[in-house]
Amino acid sequence: MKKQKLLFYCQHILGIGHLIRSMEIVRGLLADFEICFVNGGRVVEDLPIPAGVQVANLPAIATDTEFQELRAIDPDLDLDAVFAARTSILLDLVDRIQPDLLVIELFPFGRRRFSTELIPCIEAAKASGAKVVCSLRDIVVTKQDQARHEDKICRLMNQYFDLLLIHGDPTFQPLELSFSRVKDLHCPVFYTGYVVQESADIEAELPLVDGDRPLILTSVGGGRFGHELLFCTVAAARYLEHLPHQILVFTGPFCPPEMFAQLEAKAAQRPNVTLQRYTPQLAGPHAPGGSLHQHGGLQHHHERPHQRRAGDGAALHRQRRPGANSAGRTPRGTGHCAGDSPGRFTARSVCPAGGGLLAAGARGAIVRLSGRGENCCLLEGFGLSKSGGLHWVIGPHPQPPLIVRRRAGRI
Repeated sequence: MKKQKLLFYCQHILGIGHLIRSMEIVRGLLADFEICFVNGGRVVEDLPIPAGVQVANLPAIATDTEFQELRAIDPDLDLDAVFAARTSILLDLVDRIQPDLLVIELFPFGRRRFSTELIPCIEAAKASGAKVVCSLRDIVVTKQDQARHEDKICRLMNQYFDLLLIHGDPTFQPLELSFSRVKDLHCPVFYTGYVVQESADIEAELPLVDGDRPLILTSVGGGRFGHELLFCTVAAARYLEHLPHQILVFTGPFCPPEMFAQLEAKAAQRPNVTLQRYTPQLAGPHAPGGSLHQHGGLQHHHERPHQRRAGDGAALHRQRRPGANSAGRTPRGTGHCAGDSPGRFTARSVCPAGGGLLAAGARGAIVRLSGRGENCCLLEGFGLSKSGGLHWVIGPHPQPPLIVRRRAGRI
């Protein structure tokens, strides 16, 4: 049977969590779909691309750390001209590929400043017979005028989208906590479980790490912010030299070169510290007795699939970054939470000897981490409707939209 064609759009504007999650979703769909992945953000060097996936990198757009202004990554290009070029590329992809499914990550729950390119793309795809799917994490950013914000989401979802996939577990973090009008959506709604790397895809060991020694791992996601945590972790290393622990610090692929150089110089003075920019193997197995110390977005904290409990056995630090969930909530069961202000980071505050974060254990709630596989089951059945196979009933629901909490199989 010929594979269905799927066009997947992802726009990351600050970190890399949206990109990582989207790429894992695509990896799980390869067996059943012919995929073109559209990346609208900066290219991440060394990011593993699944064999068989065609990647289209649009002229990149990012935001400042306060989420106030969009800008073209190429300083010589005007933002309006970049949007015009991107729109042309997207329309050409739709015309050339003729996708059965168009999957758009986050929009319209976020990224509405990209409507100028997404609406023409969606309209062209629907005109050719494609179904349009929203791929969404379980927490969305709230706004000051939340009612108006949710009105716009409902209007765009009901006008353009045929399916909503929520990559989360409603028993852990229901979407309703940050978006109250799920029942007003006219399309089917499915919870897929969280999307994480599968153990089979992860190398046995992190690079430059002794698998027999306990590991203290510090990461700040994409690396455009969170540098205080990195400097304090390196500074704390001198208090830990009597322990067998090794400290592995990832600065993120977007860490400014001058910041990386400063960290590199300081890390060189500590024999128990290894400094690297990025690894696709963050979820790899760690020796017992280790600790995970993170600053980043939501997806960054899902990358330990071998631990079936969120936060189990790890000192997990979550610092709310600018633009993160504006309600200031920490999802239940996500581990140890402390130090919301960068100014609170000190070498002692992250050191076990001082009773800091690296010494704190946490046990969380059991959550579903099966999102990658469930996406494939749901989308495979959904896409068949274009070719006259299985048909879904799309339209206003007299009852609340269907929410599936367990694996649905091939629908």
